[in-house]
Amino acid sequence: MQLVVDANVLFAAIISRKGTYDLFMDKFLELFAPAGILTEFERHRGEIFRLSGLEENDFEMFLAILLSRIKLIPFEEYEPHIKEAEKLCAITESPEDVEYLATALKLCLPIWSNDKALKNQQAVHVFSTDELLKMLEDRPR
Repeated sequence: MQLVVDANVLFAAIISRKGTYDLFMDKFLELFAPAGILTEFERHRGEIFRLSGLEENDFEMFLAILLSRIKLIPFEEYEPHIKEAEKLCAITESPEDVEYLATALKLCLPIWSNDKALKNQQAVHVFSTDELLKMLEDRPR
């Protein structure tokens, strides 16, 4: 299953490491994100590091493992969908999600996010972590 992952899910995988990390490592999931996720991460790096409780080397290694599971999509590829994503974000009142919606529109993929406001738009399906855990738990093996 292919998904666009938002930054808050990445943050949760580092901070809580419960369930979310397992999903990141699940080979059934192929994850994509706008390249801007790295900028967003850097803005919150200190807080994420502090909340993770990890030593610096462990934090960096953990982050590298998670990022290795995400294919970053350059801005130029999803830029044509920015205007539509901005309109959708006006509905959801989540302007910080423009790049994630634009990437999802470009790739025709659902989004993995725990942002309830994102579910207020109808253009892109949004899965929460709990929904994905349940779905993958129920899959045939």
